[in-house]
Amino acid sequence: MLFTPNPLFHYSTIPALVSHREFCPMSECKEDGIGAVPTLTLAKLYEQQGFLEKAATVYRELLLIEPGRKEWKEAVEAIERRLAGVTPLTKKI
Repeated sequence: MLFTPNPLFHYSTIPALVSHREFCPMSECKEDGIGAVPTLTLAKLYEQQGFLEKAATVYRELLLIEPGRKEWKEAVEAIERRLAGVTPLTKKI
């Protein structure tokens, strides 16, 4: 099956909710606007690879966009506990 785009939909009709600087205040973002955009996938990858500070930053930025996401709040809290040494870094099997 071939994908046929809807001719009535155009990306320019989507309003910009926030500026790039507000959307991506991460230190990785460059002044030219090209940098890491906060996504759930990026947060999970950072966490799996052990970059806990970066993972927590991405989750916090996601929460700025969607503050009601309970699972993201819990993820930040869990990462903060790991960084404080309260929880082990590995899961028990």
